[in-house]
Amino acid sequence: MATFQIRGRDEILLRMAARLLARTRLTDLNEGSGVLQTLAATAREVEDIHVQVALLLDLLDPEKMDDDALDAWAAAVLPSKVAPRRGATYATTSVVLGTTGAALVPVPRDSIVGAGSTLYKTTASVVIPIGGTIPVAAQALTSGAVGNVGSGTITRRVTSIPGWDTVTNPVAVVNGEDRELNSAFLDRIKRWMRAQAGNAVPSALESLALTIGVTEHADSTPTAVDPGTVVKVYEDTTPTVRRVRYSKLVEDWWWPGVSTLYVDDGTGFVGVPAGQMYVALADEVLTAAALGGERRFQTTWWPHELGTAFTLQKDSGGGWVALTEGVDYVRNAGNGWIVLAVALAVGDALRVHAYTASLDLIRAVQWAIEGDPADRITWPGWRGSGLIVYVRRPTIVPIDVIGTITTAYDYDHAATATDCEAAVTAYLNTLPIGANVIWAQLIEEIMAVAGVTDVTLSTPTSSVAVPDQNVARAGTNIILG
Repeated sequence: MATFQIRGRDEILLRMAARLLARTRLTDLNEGSGVLQTLAATAREVEDIHVQVALLLDLLDPEKMDDDALDAWAAAVLPSKVAPRRGATYATTSVVLGTTGAALVPVPRDSIVGAGSTLYKTTASVVIPIGGTIPVAAQALTSGAVGNVGSGTITRRVTSIPGWDTVTNPVAVVNGEDRELNSAFLDRIKRWMRAQAGNAVPSALESLALTIGVTEHADSTPTAVDPGTVVKVYEDTTPTVRRVRYSKLVEDWWWPGVSTLYVDDGTGFVGVPAGQMYVALADEVLTAAALGGERRFQTTWWPHELGTAFTLQKDSGGGWVALTEGVDYVRNAGNGWIVLAVALAVGDALRVHAYTASLDLIRAVQWAIEGDPADRITWPGWRGSGLIVYVRRPTIVPIDVIGTITTAYDYDHAATATDCEAAVTAYLNTLPIGANVIWAQLIEEIMAVAGVTDVTLSTPTSSVAVPDQNVARAGTNIILG
């Protein structure tokens, strides 16, 4: 590929003199001659043009832009479907409040708790039961990754309330993010551009998933097909409850045309209540009285939660009879479509007696892939014709890391061990789907902690292979004494 080359004044002058001699009868190019002086002045101007072109190319090169310039370039050049730079997000979690007293303890919204100097506020008012505990949502007061802490570390009760005795966080806080760096923003732009070669290619679907977030929990009884305001293309101006941070497409080589897109919110969906991930539905009538000839139907809610029971029943006047999947009908669990092997007769009734629908991020990503026939501008759909794409959560592979460290004489051993455990946890909890746990990387993460002079691991003793459909995350035993 041709590239622009900056040429200096001397090189330009020699090239101009050589061409002049080759194409004219002028030979007076001695030092101080009028012809040579004219060429030298021209060479200086041409050199300046070269420099200005080089500066212009630098100004137009996204790799060399500062934050403001890259944001302006992206806004001017890229289509609206490419989400702008992501701003810092506030870490959110659930903390458990407790009392040992013999009275109810009201704890108002915006009560402050902390993990060391990192503070959080509760986002709802709760009442701690007598001698018991109660969970409540909390959000970091400071945006960014500073709000990410390990499980069991939020123990400070900054707000003083009589009777309120304890607070803790059962799971690690990992969803706080710093403002997107230029390198990450530009990488996302490049992946989107590469994906435009074909919407159905793996990189395109993986890139699409990384733009999806949900603005609220879908934890109530479903009442409509359209996710509405629950699903959003991720923008830093849109508050999100959760968004996709990792994605990986795995093709089914046994069934050509079928793929599974695994998505993760950065935690493996740890701590997300079941009611926010899926909902069980019963007796959804697809048709109460067929006109005759109908074969294709779609459930109100989709995608169907993979691995759960699905029961389709038909009533031809003698009561409901269960149909056999793969014999009487076929089903696309991704978009909820059902096709009968034999069309319904006049007056037949058809219902789904029981099924489970996915909610939250799974539903959001599946919706974006399938598209909305009623709104192709907002949701054009990215699935290629004839292809089936299922969206699901990866299976968590908990990784325990146990070992001993040696610290320099002037370092506090316990504090250094805590820093090592935090470093290991951060490494494990940021691995993408299907990425192996590299034993040497664990050692490197520990040795990079200030004060560590040596480390010996008893668990694991080698790298851990992680299948494509799984994601490694920190286990319950991260102990480096």
